[in-house]
Amino acid sequence: ADSAGVVYVGEEKNSAVRKIATDGVTTTIAGTGTNGDIDDVGSRAGCGAIIGLSIDSTGQFLFAADVTYGKIRLIDTTTQRVDTFLTGFSSLNEVLVNPTATQVVVIPWKEVKVYTNDPVTPAPLTMEPTAPTLAPLDLTAGICGTGGDVPGAAGIARFQAANAVIMSPNSPFDTFISDTLSNKIKKMSTVGTVADFSGSGTPGPGNGLAGSAQFNNPRGLTMDGTGDIYVADKLNHG
Repeated sequence: ADSAGVVYVGEEKNSAVRKIATDGVTTTIAGTGTNGDIDDVGSRAGCGAIIGLSIDSTGQFLFAADVTYGKIRLIDTTTQRVDTFLTGFSSLNEVLVNPTATQVVVIPWKEVKVYTNDPVTPAPLTMEPTAPTLAPLDLTAGICGTGGDVPGAAGIARFQAANAVIMSPNSPFDTFISDTLSNKIKKMSTVGTVADFSGSGTPGPGNGLAGSAQFNNPRGLTMDGTGDIYVADKLNHG
C-alpha cells in the first residue's frame, strides 16, 4: 500500500497488477490477463506472473517482480506506463525499493542483489523519456544456487534460501531478510554487510533474545511504524 492507503496487488495467475482504492474500487493498471512480455501503457502492457511489489514513498513508482520473464517491471501509477527496469533473472522471490527510490533490492534464489544510483550523490528515479536504469552496485550477498548460512561482507555472505525482504523506513535504510532454510532473520546494511539479526538457527517455537529465539521456516516479514518486525513463521503456524 502507498502512504494514502491505496493497495496494489500482483496477480500471479491473471498476469496483471491491480489497484484497490480506499473506497474498495478495483482497477487493473497493468497487464492483459494473459502472459505477455510487452512494455506499453495499462491494458496494452503485457506481463507474466507477478509475485512481488514495492512502491516508493511518493506513491508514483511501483516495482513488480515478474517471475515468468525474469524481470523487474517499473510501473508509473500516474500514467500506467509499464517498462522493463531490470532483466536477466533466472528466478525471482521478491523486490523492494527504498523510500527515496534510489536503491532497489532484488531477491533471486539464494542471493540478494542491490541496484543503485550513484551511492555518493543519489538522485530520485525518473521515467522520462524512458524507463530509468540503475547500475548494479557490487553489493551482491550470496551466490545464485550456492546456499549457506554465512554472515559477512558482500560477496562473502551466504543465504540458504533468502525469501522475504523489508527495509527500515528511515535512513540508513537497513534491509531485513528472512532466510527460510537457515531459520533466521538477517540484516543487511546499505554497504552489503550481512549479519544475523534474530534466530539461533535451530528450528523451533522458542521466544527469547535475538540469538536464542527460534523460527521454523520463516517466510513473510512486515515492519510497523516503530521499527518492530513481524514474522510469518510457516512451520510454527504463527
